Amino acid sequence: MLGSMPSAEITSYKPTSCSISMAGKMDLRCPNCNSADLKSLSVAFQEGRFSVNTSSRLGGVVVGEAGPDVVVARAKTRGVQQSELSKKFSPPAKWSYGKVLLWSALISLVALIA
Repeated sequence: MLGSMPSAEITSYKPTSCSISMAGKMDLRCPNCNSADLKSLSVAFQEGRFSVNTSSRLGGVVVGEAGPDVVVARAKTRGVQQSELSKKFSPPAKWSYGKVLLWSALISLVALIA
């Protein structure tokens, strides 16, 4: 032997949160409840968002002191309804190019002065 090395004991490694089966698929489990019903963050984010796109119309005849009159109205509602969990999993907001340029100019100015 070239040198004396301490003998290392080899122990087997058993992951507790995931394991790979023979087919190559991972068996992921929740560390708290051991459930296999897991979703990726992007799926949970999309499942909590609902698009709202409605329109309504109103038509009628009104009779008053000035005589009969026709009333017609139309309204559209558009928006996004989002659950609290989906808001937590939303991706970070992207900065505008102006904001990036302003901050980089400010940091460059500070670096030149310091």
